[in-house]
Amino acid sequence: MNIKNDSINEFFSSLSKRGNENYLSDIIATGCNVSFTFKKIFLEFMFPNDNIMKKCPSEIEREVSVTKGRYRFDLYFTTSDNLEYVIENKIYDKNDHYKEYSKIINPTNLGIIVNYEITDDIKYKNKHTWKEFYNHVREINTSFSPNEKYIIEGLMNYIKGTCNIMNKRNFKLNNLRDLGYIISILKEILDAEGFEIISKAKGSSERRIGFWVYKKTRTFWFGISLNEETGFSFNGGLYNYNLNNKHHNNLKYSNLNSTKKDDNCLWFELKQDNINKLCNNSLDYDKKYTLIKNFINEIGTID
Repeated sequence: MNIKNDSINEFFSSLSKRGNENYLSDIIATGCNVSFTFKKIFLEFMFPNDNIMKKCPSEIEREVSVTKGRYRFDLYFTTSDNLEYVIENKIYDKNDHYKEYSKIINPTNLGIIVNYEITDDIKYKNKHTWKEFYNHVREINTSFSPNEKYIIEGLMNYIKGTCNIMNKRNFKLNNLRDLGYIISILKEILDAEGFEIISKAKGSSERRIGFWVYKKTRTFWFGISLNEETGFSFNGGLYNYNLNNKHHNNLKYSNLNSTKKDDNCLWFELKQDNINKLCNNSLDYDKKYTLIKNFINEIGTID
């Protein structure tokens, strides 16, 4: 049977639409256990200073239970010199269990790979992002056998879809074909800026698409709304919050929408001149990305 590579990529891309942390860990462990080349790439990326492949690492195990079932390691393996290694996988959840795991496993043998910005709060010595790993695999010059090439390309498509990794290109807010791409950008910015998406909250409706998120002790909504006068607009909402007037007079990127009262939020809109910039090619991708990020952070830091 001759299966085209396009079919394999489509299969993994389709799987990624329902991806989560557990499924991603399952896929990575399986990929490592069926492809020696992928295993070598992944483990050497996670532990670059350990000469890990010379230690004949075991198969990657999932959900290894320790401390009478209190904790379960995402990815676990041992080496020929009887060392234990653990890799923690996180997409949204920032509870990385370092404090607990470092009491069980030698901290130098712990690694974490996440789908958000690496900060000093992450205490793991070996810490990486899925985007870094995706780009690493794309950039390395390795000769794969045909079968392994198909598997690895499929795995990269799964990671790309599950972690919303995007290729940079320009976009227009008023172009319907770009809306899905812009929402992916929004999600990436929210992750990078420390907002945690509330997966159980319905962020989209008939007239808007976006995400309910929280940061520290506060809840927000960010996304794109349909505006009958101007078309599409960027909006942000502060949930259950009374704003002192002095705080919204000097906002650089947004205006308070005093007429919009739904969802028990104070609502803000991206200023029209900034919306106009997102609707044409006067700004490149990086400047548009920064504009959206600044809008989000302006609302996210209102006292």
